Amino acid sequence: MAVILLAAALGIGGCGAVETENPSDEITLLEPVNANANTEKVMLHNLYDYEVEPGYIYPEIKEYSFLEDTTFFSYVAAPGTEVSSGSVLAKADAQGIEEQIKSVEEQKKNLTETYEEEYKDLTDLIKEQKELIEEIKENQKDETEEEKSYSNRQVILIENDIRGYELSLNQNEELYALDADYYEKQLEYLHREQKSRLLYSDMNGMVVNVGSFAPGDYVPAKKSVVAVGDFSELMFTCNDIGQSKRKQAQEFYLFVNGTSYELGEEIEREASEQEYSTFSINGDTSALSAGDFGVLVAVYEKRENVVAVPKSALQKGVSGMYVYRIENGEKVMTDVVTGMSDGVYTEILSGVSVGDEISLSESAISHGKDTAQVSYGSISASFEESGSFQCPITYVVKNPAEVGTVCLVGYKKELFSYVNAGEEIAEIRVETDAAAKEELKKKMEREEARIRDAGTFENEKEAARRQKALKNYQEELEKLETAEQISQICADKSGILVWTMDKKENETIASGETVAVIADEKNCYVAVSNENGLLNLGNKVQVSYQDTLGNTTVFEGNVINASKAGLSEELESADAYIGLPHEMTEQISAAMANGGFYRTKLSVSADVREMKGVLTVPKEAVKRIAGACYVTICKDDGTYVNQNILVGGNDAKNYWVLDGLEEGMVVCLE
Repeated sequence: MAVILLAAALGIGGCGAVETENPSDEITLLEPVNANANTEKVMLHNLYDYEVEPGYIYPEIKEYSFLEDTTFFSYVAAPGTEVSSGSVLAKADAQGIEEQIKSVEEQKKNLTETYEEEYKDLTDLIKEQKELIEEIKENQKDETEEEKSYSNRQVILIENDIRGYELSLNQNEELYALDADYYEKQLEYLHREQKSRLLYSDMNGMVVNVGSFAPGDYVPAKKSVVAVGDFSELMFTCNDIGQSKRKQAQEFYLFVNGTSYELGEEIEREASEQEYSTFSINGDTSALSAGDFGVLVAVYEKRENVVAVPKSALQKGVSGMYVYRIENGEKVMTDVVTGMSDGVYTEILSGVSVGDEISLSESAISHGKDTAQVSYGSISASFEESGSFQCPITYVVKNPAEVGTVCLVGYKKELFSYVNAGEEIAEIRVETDAAAKEELKKKMEREEARIRDAGTFENEKEAARRQKALKNYQEELEKLETAEQISQICADKSGILVWTMDKKENETIASGETVAVIADEKNCYVAVSNENGLLNLGNKVQVSYQDTLGNTTVFEGNVINASKAGLSEELESADAYIGLPHEMTEQISAAMANGGFYRTKLSVSADVREMKGVLTVPKEAVKRIAGACYVTICKDDGTYVNQNILVGGNDAKNYWVLDGLEEGMVVCLE
């Protein structure tokens, strides 16, 4: 669990609870016992009925999902990755579709080749027959009438053959057009299906979280897979406050680092099990950044510089409320008309004036002699937690040998070591079937002999068929011979070797089997437990790691994923992800390699819930009474006044104040 050094969490002022009804309904005696024990001068006070709700600044976040049930393949973009509209975010498994596309393309290719061969054969026949007719007609010049009659019948027969060939040509063309159109439509459909296996962003921004899907996992339709944040649009999110409270509030605003912001409309968005309220922010937000801590302030009622008396001074009589005013040492019952109450002091609309001394039935608020000055400062808590090194974007390295028996000789790289593209990961040995090779050689020899024997007497179609068969045998033999030459499995891309298959020397590797997994070092991060949501998207943190030699390195990173308040339940994470500078990724990877994985320590620390540029007072100066927060102000004339203050929150040492105090005021400590 996260360790909060200054406080368990930043306290948020519960001092705003206000008692709106009249004080005690009990009728008291006109001469209460010890009525003279406590008195207080009537003064001007501030009274507040308010509440504050802590929250954070978030970018506009949109979650993306596949439209149909599918099988997950991989993430293309990890938290912290900048994306633009049209960028691919994730892929579903499209292997089956890719195989279908390859098969249909092959069928279409064969169809075209067959059509073109038949077209050539038929057009050649038509040409030959037409040339034959011309030759016959040319010879008719020297023929007798009887010979001409015979040759004319030959021409008629040849013309019938030509019409038959032309009919076949037209039929083939029509059938080819139909079949080609069929295959084209199949390819269009398959390409659409292939595209549907890709998840695209439709806005510019940064990936702020991804789901926990692994290759091969079932993904239901419309289940969130990736979230993207648009940092040009900022909003404020806090726990749900209810729509009615905004309508009731006289003042309703956001307060961040000493500045108030007008809140716009509440935005409907998916959220986790706990309900949240999210608001747009009106006006200039250039001073705000994602991750800033803020509070929503709802002031339902307030009175400033009004005559007020302690609640314990009020008594209820038959005709209404009254107090005992002290005149010449005597108690004089005085009727009063009351207004707003904060549970400690009650506004007096008429009956007593500033300077009047009144009797109290309880002790007045006490204060000590020591004082402190109200000043501007910052409030924060501290976060410390151990982290782990994670790389979400990975590439698989598969056995490249398509044929033969592949045996592992050994791995050439250690886990978590950095590998360059083309670098050897494992040594292998490929054994092919010698008998199969000899059989292919014999088949090739037979075909070559048939081609030689046929000579010029064989028709072109049969010769092409024999040449095609010979080519197929040659390709199969080349595959076997090429496979025998493979002795290495190399990395396709640079990155960190994060997984290798659990096989020993001489164990076989299936064709296409995954041999290793390489992580994209540009998308690695430190994951740290964030159950309480203290770390938020955009927060700056310090990460330190200790290598196997005990050397410690500290660097700065940023939280690159949104906490659960900014996401739906489907994408919320119990961890915060810290983006790493590239040079740190390489150093940590090097420290973890060569057996250092379990000895490499990663620690994360940060100032959280930080509020800058606010008025602060020591905790010893603040008294929580009946849900209100009070301080005793020491005025320049030496008098003291108990003052209600509008508190935004606190840390282990100070409260920070939204209203009720000014810089330089002197307050008494308990």
